[in-house]
Parts: sequence; C-alpha cells; structure tokens
Amino acid sequence: MKTKAVCLSLLFLLITAFELTPFPSFAQDGAEQRRRLRGDAAQHMVDEATRAVDQANRDRRRIRPNVAPDRAARQTDTGRYGGDDINPAQTSDDPTYGYTRENPVKLGGDSGSGAAYSHVYLKQLRDKNRRPFKYYRVGNVGAGPDGHITDQYKLTDSDGSEFTLFIDMYHPEKNPLDCLAPKGMFMAP
Repeated sequence: MKTKAVCLSLLFLLITAFELTPFPSFAQDGAEQRRRLRGDAAQHMVDEATRAVDQANRDRRRIRPNVAPDRAARQTDTGRYGGDDINPAQTSDDPTYGYTRENPVKLGGDSGSGAAYSHVYLKQLRDKNRRPFKYYRVGNVGAGPDGHITDQYKLTDSDGSEFTLFIDMYHPEKNPLDCLAPKGMFMAP
C-alpha cells in the first residue's frame, strides 16, 4: 500500500512538473519551419537555374564553331555586353511576343523545373544598353493560349524602366537559350 502511495505521489509530481514546464508553441515552430523550407526551396531553385545556365553554356560552346582569332581578341568584359556578341536575329519582330498573356515566351527543358528554365532565359536577356535585367516573378496569370499556366515577371532595365513579361514554361522542346528575346531586348550568348 505504501509503494502505491509513493508511486501515486511521484506520478502527481511528474504531471505537475510537465504542466508547468514551458514548451515552445508548435504553431510558431511550424511557421518557422515553413519559412525555412521556403527559403531552402528558393535557394534550390536558384542553384538549379545556375547549373542549367552553366550546362547550356557548356553545350553551346561544344557545338559552336571556333571563333575567329581577331574576334576572340576583341571579346573583353565590355564586349560581352557591348554588342559585338549580341545576335539581333535572336530578337522577335512581333511587338506582342512575351509582352502579352496571349503570346507568351514558350520555353522549357528536358528535365528539371520549368521555373529554373525561366530563370535561365531571364538571366540571358539584355536591355538596350546590353546590360542584364533585374527581375522577379509576380505570379501565375492562369492559362495561356496552349492551356498551360503562364507566369508573369516584372523586369527592370539598367535605366530603371519596367517591363512585364509572360512566360509559358511547359514547352520542353524549346531550349530557353534558343528562344527569341521580346522586341527591344536581346539575348546574351
């Protein structure tokens, strides 16, 4: 009987101690964990896009004919964005291409995330000064003409002008580095 009373007393003390011990809120832990996971997912997407750009550039160098020695000598850091290496034929003549939801840039890739290929494309775009754009994804704007979800991006050029582009990233047959740039923009090699 005495052991039963001692056991009950210990059980009572444990329950009281458990109730008085402060524990972190599970809701706060869950929110923090979700924030951490979103950050990890965003970093993963950036890493994936960077790897895709690097791979695409390696592939392009493999199939590109050798550059003439005089042109290779002219290619400096300013030449990279200065215009000698920009191909105007890779810019669309259509004024609605990329600028409207009904005529989005269509791109994709063989494997991986379509969002990563969108970033590959956007990183290769250059403004009228041959400088890269700053950009961010606004969100999806629903189905485009092919029935695929279309994303909207805001771009800012080196002069501070803003542009809105629409991208349909569900076309694996179209390499983002081979897509045309919208009118008034250029693709870096």
